[in-house]
Amino acid sequence: TMLAAPLLLGASLRCRRARLVSAFAFVAPPVVEWCRRRPGLDPVRWVAASVVDDVAYGCGVWVGCVRARAWAPLLPTIRSGGPADS
Repeated sequence: TMLAAPLLLGASLRCRRARLVSAFAFVAPPVVEWCRRRPGLDPVRWVAASVVDDVAYGCGVWVGCVRARAWAPLLPTIRSGGPADS
């Protein structure tokens, strides 16, 4: 969701279905991470902080790409194999 955050936010302003997809995309990973880690922060604040962090990071990458006119950082890297391949 980090790099897709600006696009998801823009789409969610226009389409109701996109709002639902965006909400799930933003909330599900932090909820899973909170359940796995059980940090000293309550789940609502943990999710909110995670979402804000992802959106800020994604916006920063997009701004940097626009300024540099370089789109390669937005493209996913596809590797064969599993996690051990990296």
